[in-house]
Amino acid sequence: MQGVQVVDTAFDLRAEVGDRDPDIFSKTLRLYHQVLWSRQLPSGGTFSLDARLRHESQLGSFQLSSDTIVATYARWKGPLRLLTVVSAAPPAEVAAFNRAASAVGAFLVFPLGRRSAAERPQSINQARGIHPAIRDRFDLTLECIRRHYLYLDSPLDDVLGRHRDFFALFRDFRGYVDHFLLNDLVASDYEAVTQLKTFDEFTGDPLPCGSVEEYRTYMARSMAFIAARNARIHRHASLLSADER
Repeated sequence: MQGVQVVDTAFDLRAEVGDRDPDIFSKTLRLYHQVLWSRQLPSGGTFSLDARLRHESQLGSFQLSSDTIVATYARWKGPLRLLTVVSAAPPAEVAAFNRAASAVGAFLVFPLGRRSAAERPQSINQARGIHPAIRDRFDLTLECIRRHYLYLDSPLDDVLGRHRDFFALFRDFRGYVDHFLLNDLVASDYEAVTQLKTFDEFTGDPLPCGSVEEYRTYMARSMAFIAARNARIHRHASLLSADER
């Protein structure tokens, strides 16, 4: 598989799946994940994924799943304060946001849920989607991951802790960010996460629904991140292709 030919950062995944969820139904997205994240680890080992996004080696056994990391909130059914703001935003901007969030730069992989003392423990995808302090915000999720590596408390402590072996593969926060090409959402020294709306230490409303302008700012920052990550992914895929020639 030649990286630059396989990974098209301009491809709108909705063209393949329509109204269905790309994370579940897009074979193209699954291929992109396989190509992009099968990489050498900071330890020197290789984290390789098969077509079902599974890894099996002396490093461990991991089953990953795709998840969008840029919530547009355009299809949420509530709460009312969010629906009011999204519906009042300029439709052309919301449409552009939805297009941007359908490119590969708006997706990532996480390990699937693992049985523990709880009968049906949440996956990282589920936990970050419904936790009242996160509500599907990836910048807040990434801040929780940063704190996980520093042994600091966060709203996602439990679920991240259940997957400490996965995060240990990347050694530290820098290794995790570099592996998944998330650099455009962190400071250059890796000591802070760039927030898509004002950060309040997980105490306030995580939804960007304080006003139409707040939602528009969130849209603009999110689209800038997607564009930057798409460019980073394209450069990485180009290097993969060069290595294979």
